[in-house]
Amino acid sequence: MRLIQLLTPIVFLGCSVADRKPAADVPASAPAGQAAAHTDTLSPARPAAGVAVPRPGEALVAADFYVDGVRDGFDSAAVRRAAGAPDSVGHQRFLESSEFLPTWNYRGRTILFSDEALVISQTLTAPGLRTARGVQVGDSVSAVLAAYGLPQDSGSCYYLDASDASGLHVLEFGLVRGRVASILVGYWLD
Repeated sequence: MRLIQLLTPIVFLGCSVADRKPAADVPASAPAGQAAAHTDTLSPARPAAGVAVPRPGEALVAADFYVDGVRDGFDSAAVRRAAGAPDSVGHQRFLESSEFLPTWNYRGRTILFSDEALVISQTLTAPGLRTARGVQVGDSVSAVLAAYGLPQDSGSCYYLDASDASGLHVLEFGLVRGRVASILVGYWLD
């Protein structure tokens, strides 16, 4: 069983071609190598130096998995350097088992760690932080479609990393009434 959304119980509505409007300008990612700092202002994702910046409509690339200098696979020290100290620390139940995984909570972002203290995923739940292609919580379905093209499945709004053999490395947009309500960046738990 695939767990599509761990951290926010949201009704998912599919991205629809009917919702598509003319492509809007999508903010470019910050320059590679930009200094990491925790911020509550609007900021695009910051991929690491040397990581190709994605272009609208292209298949997912490594830079798509960065949000404000953080991506899956980072250890807790790298997260702290990029995002600062968390506002709170908690634990999330792992699927239906008795195991709990650590979470770091920031304003509008929850980072889920493995039991080895590596980032599994990030979930964005408030406007402010943006994906590498400029989409943030509150944006319209049209902004998602302009930035990422058609989703993998017409009944849900997710994009798989074709270079990852697990089939679980994704960007998933939780939609409510045609607006982005959450963004999962990283791995689905299976």
